[in-house]
Amino acid sequence: MATGGALMGGAAGVADDGSNLGGAGGAGLGGGTAGAAGGAAGSDDNPYGTCVGEDATDNSCPVPGSICHADFGCEPSCPTGTVSCPEPPAGGTASPYCQQRLCRLDCGFGKTCPAGMVCDTGSAFCTSNGL
Repeated sequence: MATGGALMGGAAGVADDGSNLGGAGGAGLGGGTAGAAGGAAGSDDNPYGTCVGEDATDNSCPVPGSICHADFGCEPSCPTGTVSCPEPPAGGTASPYCQQRLCRLDCGFGKTCPAGMVCDTGSAFCTSNGL
């Protein structure tokens, strides 16, 4: 059963009895964001996908509260570090990384980006907007 902490917010995806219950937004710090990240991880939309030419905060990114970065695409927030980043879509080995409270996909050391994204060798992060 998913539980939300009164002080630190909910978990970003709690499994119990063999079923994934998604994110549970709790009261307190980061509960809503953790719930959104947990729920988005199970969707078909890429939480790190393209958002070219959109407003930084009013955008089409699938995870609420994401920033639309001109170079890297959608960047979900990570108020509690990398553990609060949504899982990347299938098709690559890049891993989520929290930098300055925003999630990006780390493609350094030979990791590959998901379909539709490329690894920016200068930063070692996947980009969907094309640098």
